[in-house]
Amino acid sequence: MAIIGEMAKVELDSARHTHQLFSKILIGESMPHTLVYWAPEVIKLSKYSTSADIWALGVTMYQIATGEHPFTVSNEDEFRDDVLTGNYDSSRLQAYPRLEIIIENFLRVDAEERWDANMALAFAQEEFVVEIQRIWRGYMARLEFMRK
Repeated sequence: MAIIGEMAKVELDSARHTHQLFSKILIGESMPHTLVYWAPEVIKLSKYSTSADIWALGVTMYQIATGEHPFTVSNEDEFRDDVLTGNYDSSRLQAYPRLEIIIENFLRVDAEERWDANMALAFAQEEFVVEIQRIWRGYMARLEFMRK
């Protein structure tokens, strides 16, 4: 019986080792393609919701604005540390102040504090609404002047 037990342990250890190696290979291959969009709660294998998609959108928006990933992608450990602490270079977004605020709120480590799509749209439309109101008031003032 001891021989069978030892063989099963060897097989189990071998399977675990193979799984670890295979996982490293997959992670290494997917790092620049998939993992970079994972929210902290996904990396920690915690419960997640649509806010993880908002995180991915924030990463995508950062990439579009800067041409680079917000987090280190050359090293898995550094990547995980950066994501789990929200460490990215926000100064690269200074040319886009409103976008910087949206991305900052999309890349919040705490999913409960992360903006949802409605919050982002409300923020993005605020300036537009103010401008429309300004134009409307000017139009109404011109109409009033022309009536006199």
